[in-house]
Amino acid sequence: MKRKAIQWTVLAIALAATLVALGGCRHHGMTEASREAMFAMAMKRVDGVLDQVQATPEQKQAVFAAIDDVHAQVKAFHDSCQGTHAALLAQWKSDQPDMAAVNALVDTRLEEFEGLVHAAVDAAARLHGVFQSEQRNQIAAVIEAHMAQK
Repeated sequence: MKRKAIQWTVLAIALAATLVALGGCRHHGMTEASREAMFAMAMKRVDGVLDQVQATPEQKQAVFAAIDDVHAQVKAFHDSCQGTHAALLAQWKSDQPDMAAVNALVDTRLEEFEGLVHAAVDAAARLHGVFQSEQRNQIAAVIEAHMAQK
């Protein structure tokens, strides 16, 4: 009997973790307008840092092009998640959840998210070569200061 309870507990934890992980597909309580306002605010901050390191117009153009590319991929990922929660909820409501289908859905979303993270890292790597050493050091100092605030 104790083994059965442990199995159900593990299943419940796994389900909760899955739902939390897939929650990244949604921006809870945020409208499209609020997401765009938040993005615009972040872009203003990026522009300020670029001014601070005296970025050239070409450097700024490269940064904003990379950001636009990654932002478009984030939006596409978000849009592709529209049916995820409904599919998981349908499995939860069923008498016998199809764990192969749930795992396949989780694997698909994780692969898509991994691709998104790789795209962001690749963009950052390309931008590394756009800046002079001193500018990179200044940008690193801004990042370190931000990290210290957390």
